[in-house]
Amino acid sequence: NAAIDWESAMAGVNKTIEATPAELKAIEQGLIDISNRTGAAATDLAAIAENAGALGIAKKDILAFTETVAMIGATTNGTTAST
Repeated sequence: NAAIDWESAMAGVNKTIEATPAELKAIEQGLIDISNRTGAAATDLAAIAENAGALGIAKKDILAFTETVAMIGATTNGTTAST
């Protein structure tokens, strides 16, 4: 089930970020790396990245934006869950 959830999360990222397969793979690995560093669920990070793409955040800034939002969500009463 986790693999299916991850593939679904990455499909959402792909919908909002215009990226080549290589760029998408780099974003995917970056999300995994952030998850390993922060303990945040990779699927939650993918949801943040998907929203970042929808907001028009530049591809080169997606990972930094995602990590920052995840850290804010972890240290405040805010939420990073997508609805």
